[in-house]
Parts: sequence; C-alpha cells; structure tokens
Amino acid sequence: FEDLPDDWLCPLCGVAKSEFKKVEA
Repeated sequence: FEDLPDDWLCPLCGVAKSEFKKVEA
C-alpha cells in the first residue's frame, strides 16, 4: 500500500490514499 502514489484512488470506493491514512491513524 505504501508503494502507491499519493494521488492513488481506491478502485472500489474512489477514496484517496490520504483518506485511508486518516482512517488508519
């Protein structure tokens, strides 16, 4: 996951990688 670009979007939900970071934090 960390290897994905910062502008990557989840193909299933369209959520940005930065949004996932917030959820995990």
